[in-house]
Amino acid sequence: MNCGRSGALKDTKIETRSNHDIFYENARQRFCGQDLRKIADDFALEQDKDTAFIFFAGSRHALSLLDGTVTVQAEDGIHWDKTDYTAGLTIYDILSDVKRGRHLSGTWVTIQSLPHTVQYGKQGGISMFEPYGKLFDGKREQLKKICEQMGGTPEPYADLSYRLPLFDFLPVIFEFWDSDEEFPAKVQLLWDENTQDYIKFETIYYAAFCLLEKMKALLEAM
Repeated sequence: MNCGRSGALKDTKIETRSNHDIFYENARQRFCGQDLRKIADDFALEQDKDTAFIFFAGSRHALSLLDGTVTVQAEDGIHWDKTDYTAGLTIYDILSDVKRGRHLSGTWVTIQSLPHTVQYGKQGGISMFEPYGKLFDGKREQLKKICEQMGGTPEPYADLSYRLPLFDFLPVIFEFWDSDEEFPAKVQLLWDENTQDYIKFETIYYAAFCLLEKMKALLEAM
C-alpha cells in the first residue's frame, strides 16, 4: 500500500513535537507500508470507499485506508476525534500480524498464565489494576450499566463479571470484587488462552489499559 503524499505530514515545526507524537507518526508510517485494504479484508472489517471500521475498548474507530490515520467516534455518535496515543498504537499492532488458522480456545486464563510468557508476578498482574479497584469500589451497579453499555454479557464469576468485546473478534472477561473487612476491591481481566494468536503479549497491557480507562471515563460521566 503506497501511502504517498497524502500520508506524509508536512510540518515545518516537527522539532516542537513530543516524543509521543514522533513515535506515533513513525508507527503510522510503518503501518502504511502494508496493504491496508488487504488487512481490512483479512480482519473482515466493515468498510466504505476509503475507510475501515474497528471496534476497540468500547469505542468505534475509523482507519483511513489511504494514509493509516486512526480516529475515534465521539460520544455524540456524529463527530470523529483524533484517537488516543495508546489506542492507536494498539490498533496498529493488532492489525499488523494475521496468524492463519487462529481461533479462540474458549479457555480463560489470567495474563500471568498465558502460555509461552515470562511470569511477571504481581508487578505485571493484579497490582496494575489496583487503582481501578479503588475507583470502582462500591459502584457495582454503575459498573453493571457500563459493561452493558459496552456490549458485555454477564458471566458467573466474582461479585460482578462480564464478557466484553475488547475488539470485534477478541473478547475479554472483566471481573470485579468489592472490598470487605479483609480484602481491598479487586479488578482482574481474563484472556482467552489463544489471545497471543491475535495480539502480542506486550500489547495486551496497552489494550487492558485502554479498556479500563474507557470504563473509568464512562463512570466519571455518570
